[in-house]
Amino acid sequence: MLCAFSHFTLRSLRGALPIVVHRGVTRISLSDPVTEATPDVILQNLLTPGTPDRPKPKIQTTTIRSSFVPVLRGINGVGLLKVQNTTGARIFVSNDGVVTIEGSSDEVVARASKLLDQSLVRLSFLQQSLVLDDGIFQAISRKYGNGKDFLGMVFGSKEARTNGIIHTLEPLPRGGTKVTVYGDTIAAINATTGLIQQRVQLLKQNVKSFIIPDLVPLLEFLDLQFNVAGLEQLGKLTTTTCVFKACHNLKGTPVRIILVYSTSSSAIQNALNRLGDTLSACMMSRVELSLPSAYAKNVFGEAGGSTESTRIKSPRGTLVLLESVHSSELPANETRLVNLYGPEKYTVERVARDLKARIERVVSFHDTTGKAFKEITIPSEYRASFFGSNGMALLDIRAETGTIIDTAVLASQEHNTDRVLRVYGMSDSQIDRALDLIGRRLSLLGANSRLLKVPTFLIPFLIGPKGRNIECIKAHTNTTIEVDYSTAEGPVSSKTTSGIMVTGDNKAKVNEAYASLLSQVSHLKETATVIQVPNNYMGLLVGKGGVFFEKVKKDTGAIILKHDSEPNSEPCTKAESQVCTNLLIMGMRKDDAQTAFNAISDRLEKLRKEVIPLRISVLLVNAFIKKRGPISHRASLLDDISRVSNTRISHLYDGRLANPKRYDSNRHTTTVNYLMVHANSNAAQALSLISAKLEKFRENMQSLLISEKVYLEIQETKFSRLDEIENATNTVVVLDRAMSRSQLACRKLIVLGENSERVQKAMSLLRHYYN
Repeated sequence: MLCAFSHFTLRSLRGALPIVVHRGVTRISLSDPVTEATPDVILQNLLTPGTPDRPKPKIQTTTIRSSFVPVLRGINGVGLLKVQNTTGARIFVSNDGVVTIEGSSDEVVARASKLLDQSLVRLSFLQQSLVLDDGIFQAISRKYGNGKDFLGMVFGSKEARTNGIIHTLEPLPRGGTKVTVYGDTIAAINATTGLIQQRVQLLKQNVKSFIIPDLVPLLEFLDLQFNVAGLEQLGKLTTTTCVFKACHNLKGTPVRIILVYSTSSSAIQNALNRLGDTLSACMMSRVELSLPSAYAKNVFGEAGGSTESTRIKSPRGTLVLLESVHSSELPANETRLVNLYGPEKYTVERVARDLKARIERVVSFHDTTGKAFKEITIPSEYRASFFGSNGMALLDIRAETGTIIDTAVLASQEHNTDRVLRVYGMSDSQIDRALDLIGRRLSLLGANSRLLKVPTFLIPFLIGPKGRNIECIKAHTNTTIEVDYSTAEGPVSSKTTSGIMVTGDNKAKVNEAYASLLSQVSHLKETATVIQVPNNYMGLLVGKGGVFFEKVKKDTGAIILKHDSEPNSEPCTKAESQVCTNLLIMGMRKDDAQTAFNAISDRLEKLRKEVIPLRISVLLVNAFIKKRGPISHRASLLDDISRVSNTRISHLYDGRLANPKRYDSNRHTTTVNYLMVHANSNAAQALSLISAKLEKFRENMQSLLISEKVYLEIQETKFSRLDEIENATNTVVVLDRAMSRSQLACRKLIVLGENSERVQKAMSLLRHYYN
């Protein structure tokens, strides 16, 4: 029976086996990597009677801690792989920790369970943990310009994947993060933790602190200016990690500091200079205003009713600080100070002018009690229809009632798009008359409005070129049509929906416009069809710059985009089904979509007949595409094979045609490379030559470990020394990541060649220059 251990974390087989997640269950299988294995399938296997040709499988289920599941899926080549290779059993692992072993007999299941127990006991000792404080963890987790952080580079390296290195992150209750490293061997785990410890030590040596002066207004502003988003932006500009921290000095007084982390002293100094400049600019740009205390609530809303020092964030990023008062009841003629701070003087002055004008307007329409205005909210979906063309509806209400109507975004909800109308008047009856007219108009709009939910990707198609389609419907029905993207959840995709609000004075006209839009949406959906395209053919199908798809769109008027529904075309083959893209094709007419579908299908079928995809290692591909020989007639190995076999061969990565540039694993760690052999009578000869070359490259491959400093020197010289060695020895030198226990970061130079003596000569030259 499978045991569950409470004192260790399990590891998994990420990368060694095909792993597919379906409805919360992961199936790991050697023979059928794409078959779905859900709880329904497992239950069906239990209830289905066996036959002589296909006996009923034996199934055993047990439960482990759910925290073990991610690690159980991540180990490379340990435990589950050994069990399946040895016993032939199949293993299902669900997200909640249910492990199911399926075999042809009780003996197979029992043997698999026993072997898995032994593997789990062994894995319990192959781990090591580090505890990092919050600032250090943020520094080593910060994304660099290439979109990767230090931990990602360490655990995503080829060496880490080879040794089954994975990690888990656990936030601690009292602060800090626990990083646990797992691997196939103790040496590999120690090498990985050594890299992390050295980076942590370097960050601790270089960290600098910026103490914020003990100035109350400035501290109030810093909470808004240097929040998480502000410090992240500062870190991006200076390539540092900035952490805001509150602590106490030796006297026990609370102080606020900003810790700046980086491996570069110049980057830290740059961040400190920017912090100092920002603080100086805030103090120099201060503007002071005065406000009668009776009107503070009228000007600032509920925030102005407090007698404490209150900060108010302006829409332009300026801090408005309403000073505190000594008494809870002030005479009406008593004034309160209003200080404005900001990083830019002209912005602060502009906000001050607007605020001063608002104060004067409020005072002129209020008595000493400060109660001469009322508010009403206009929902965002009725906003355009309510105000009318150029705000004429609002101007009519103002003229009829003699009031002043001011608009503002809801102060309590910054992201709320509803509008608040503040109606000022000389008397309550005057204000009530204006509110009555506004309420009548809102009631009319609410009764005569309809919301249509449509897929977001169809919105541009419904709007039409330069909005002609929408404008035509609006002019014909005398309605207002607005698109509300706020109803869409997540990034725009084939499943994202948005709202189209139709409003107007006449209910029949609103229904007519709604029906017209609904008819167009229904017609588009009726024409929809889906075709499935293997990713290794996508680059050739689309063409350079998407020229083929653009031609199809222009000729047929159809739209083409990625989709995740079931395809109408022939499915990909079993080998291709894991790397296919579904294309959704739609058109205003059924013939348009069908014509586009036929054009894409014909081209895909032609490519399948003419091109043979050959997947190749990301390291070995550089040996085929690297140009070598004298400048007068430089050629790559692919060119030579193509010439000898009289066959056209292309190189693709990630479904795109690739340029023959030097490979660097920093930029191309996840690319999928293919050699596309165009089929003809000599294609078999070309494939045979490529296979023979690959075998020789793998057999003669050698590597040399270099430091990060040497790697930077190679880049500064633009690889000129490596080019000389390659030309002299007729080999190819490839840069790759590696890990060293004694160095913070290091690289590998991998030498590829067809002749072992030439490879050895290249290695000697590399050791001479770079060791």
